[in-house]
Parts: sequence; structure tokens; C-alpha cells
Amino acid sequence: MTSEMEAIQLVMTRECLRKQLEEYELLKSMYSNPGEFQTDNPYLINDIEAYLAGERSIIEEKLDYRIKLQMDTIKVELSVILSKNYPILEQPMLILRTDILSKHQEKILKSAIENYIETEVDKTEPYMFQVISWLQDNINELVQIPGNTNAHDETYNADDSKLLMERAWLWSHHIYSKTKRQDIIKLTKDYDLNGFMWSGKPGVICFEGISENVEDVVKHIKTWAWQKLKIVKTETANEDPDEFFRFKGFQEIMLDENEKNEKEVGRMDNSAFFKYLESHKSGYMKKELFGFE
Repeated sequence: MTSEMEAIQLVMTRECLRKQLEEYELLKSMYSNPGEFQTDNPYLINDIEAYLAGERSIIEEKLDYRIKLQMDTIKVELSVILSKNYPILEQPMLILRTDILSKHQEKILKSAIENYIETEVDKTEPYMFQVISWLQDNINELVQIPGNTNAHDETYNADDSKLLMERAWLWSHHIYSKTKRQDIIKLTKDYDLNGFMWSGKPGVICFEGISENVEDVVKHIKTWAWQKLKIVKTETANEDPDEFFRFKGFQEIMLDENEKNEKEVGRMDNSAFFKYLESHKSGYMKKELFGFE
């Protein structure tokens, strides 16, 4: 990238971050009741302001927040993760949860929102309030909810028994970036995934959870800049999660947990890694990931 292109990109990023801050403060003031508007990193606002003022040279983390909304008979929590180039060049990552809809209906809503963003909104300006307003106007029609449906009606849970569990195994040339590692961990919390990430060179990631959630996270991280990232294997089963899951929660495993330099995480200790796989009923992945028994 030439210095001129880098300068243009820098100007674009700064403009996007400025717009993000304006929208953030607007939404925070509009949804000001206790518990309505939340963020995992409120101090990031100060960091972005310092960056825009020239007091910081880099911003690594992404702005994120959650808004809890009451839409007719449905409570909706909309989680938003913004890239540095939102709104002009990149769309936000959205995570939607409700109190009474099935996962299938939540997926319908999320897909409808993404299609609305893709086809209807003006992306030169922030548009999350526009998205929220549109969702409030259309949510009943989108999921075909009768006006007086009881919260415990089987309609909302009819698809739950059809939900697949999935385990996805990914191999990366390396996983050093502190930002990537933090974002992956956050995604697993937002999407309620189990598994692990073995950082270093090479890097291995395993996600397990509801199939749609696993697919959403894999699809998202594949858009990031990687030297090489490939899906080695996916496993699916229509069974009880307690029977399918092999990992409890999601954890990052490193060669040296005290290592401070993200560029020197170190090479994987193969022996320790293979023992870890064996202890989680996944020893067969040694051949899948590395090509030998």
C-alpha cells in the first residue's frame, strides 16, 4: 500500500470512528433507562477520543454495545460490534436474542436485518437507530406472530427440536494478534459457544454449540485478514447438548500463559496439545489437523 493510500485510509478510519462516537452517545441518551444500554468496555470511548485528538497512535479494540428493547410482546437484546470502518465501508456484526422466540425465528430476524442494511440504508451515515426503528415496525410480520400469542405457545419452540449441534475445527498458519484473540473470545461469549483456541504457530480453533451459531461465528472470522485459515472438519449431530459437547466453556490455551509479547507467543507444544485432545475425546483430530497419527 502506498503512502498516499495509507493516508486516505487513515482519514477514512478517523471519520468512521468520529461518526461511531456520535451515534454511540445518541443511542446511549435515547435508551437511558437502567439496563437498556450496556457496553463491555466503557473506557474504549476515552481511547477513541484520544486517538481522534492525536494522543494515541492506534486503536485495537472494536466499539460494542447492547440495547434491550421491548417490542410489543417480545423482549429483544441487540448486540452490536462495530469495525473501525463502520458505517462507510463495513457493516456491523449483529447478535440478536429474544425472550420467547425460537433460535430459528431469531435467525429469520437477523437475516432480515442484514438484508435491510444491505439494500435500504444510506451507509454514508450511522444507521443503527434506523435499523432499530425498522425492526420495531416489522418484527411481528417478520416472524408471523399473532397479536395475542401467549409467551409459552408451542409456536415459539416448534423448531427447537430440529436444532443441530455442531463442532467446527479450524487451522490457522498462526494466531498472534491480540485483537483477533480478544474478538474470538468475545464472539464465543456472545454466541454461547464452547471450545478452545490454541494460540501460536500454527493455531487451532474449535467451536462447538448450536449449528447456526457456530456457522455465524466461522463465517464472520473468515472475513478477517489471515495469512492462512481453513476449516479442517465439521461435526454435526441432532442430540442433547450435554451428550454432544466435549468442552466446558471456551478457553484460550497458550504455550506460555505469562508471555506478554503477542508476536512471540511461541510454537505449539505438540505433545501437550495431543494430550489435551485425548482428554477431550478428540485424539483423532491429530491426523485431521497435522496429517499424521
